[in-house]
Amino acid sequence: MSIQALDPKLFGALLNASFKLIFEKDTTINPQMLKDELFADSEDITVDHVKVIFEKVARMILEGAKKNWDLPTLETKLKDSPLSDAQQEIFIRFWKQRKPEIFESMLRQSKWNDSLLQFRWRLDVITKTKGHDSNINQPTAIIELTTGLSGSPVDAETNEVVRFEVERNQLAEIISKVESIEARLLAISSSQ
Repeated sequence: MSIQALDPKLFGALLNASFKLIFEKDTTINPQMLKDELFADSEDITVDHVKVIFEKVARMILEGAKKNWDLPTLETKLKDSPLSDAQQEIFIRFWKQRKPEIFESMLRQSKWNDSLLQFRWRLDVITKTKGHDSNINQPTAIIELTTGLSGSPVDAETNEVVRFEVERNQLAEIISKVESIEARLLAISSSQ
């Protein structure tokens, strides 16, 4: 059985099964389960047929996820695919519904270090210093960063909190460096 001969409803079920296996890590999904659930009435379809079709569908979803296809790119790729028109429409509908979840899953899978969980700041004015009267009435920013495992609560005991103070000239230097990093990132992303 070829992928084009697959009923559009069964094709949609395969798309959802692929999504659950790849992005939700549902280990109950395998070719045998799909054969039993989706193709129980079809004697001519073997587990090997299901495995081949399932792998093709999963490969298409993964390629789109890794390359972050937008809708026009997806439509172009689907026109060059062996899918029927009805299957292409189902794939497009699936992609519209699931792309945010796919993106979030890819983001979670790509993080293995701590993440910034919370950023808080406030401005204070220095009113008294020892020996340095020139700093009186100068604004200073107090910054607090909370880092930890992505998805963990902000107040978890395993999180790390970093607090520091910066004066006006230090803040200007930080902003300048952030703008420089942003410019480099934009240059790299526009060249690809």
